[in-house]
Amino acid sequence: MKGGDSRQDSVAAALREVSNDTEIVLVHDAVRPFVTPEQIARVLEEARRCAAAILGIPAMDTVKEVKRASLPEDVALITGRCRRETRWCWRRRRKRLRRKLLKEAFARAEADGVNASDEAGLVERMGMMCTSCWVPREI
Repeated sequence: MKGGDSRQDSVAAALREVSNDTEIVLVHDAVRPFVTPEQIARVLEEARRCAAAILGIPAMDTVKEVKRASLPEDVALITGRCRRETRWCWRRRRKRLRRKLLKEAFARAEADGVNASDEAGLVERMGMMCTSCWVPREI
């Protein structure tokens, strides 16, 4: 199957091929291939419980809030620190969502001309909750 110009276009093309008998759809990009069967099982379990789930890794890096204002292009004023405890990284980008919910999210995004960075963003945009499953950070 040919991909699209964006991740969203590629997933939309694949989603059109998914049977209406399919309950849950797994979306994962090939750039991040190192996911374990246990992680897949965990996020599937959560998606069955809540309709939409994503794997997350607790952030280890310090993240700062910045303000660019009238500063040079490569400079920003630090205005605060984000607590790591409330920040997770979603580099694995493996998502499991109920097919009907995902199709509706894509249809609304297309109608509104919205292109999100990932499928969870499209679901969240509809006011739906998307849960995140913790996975151990690889060493």
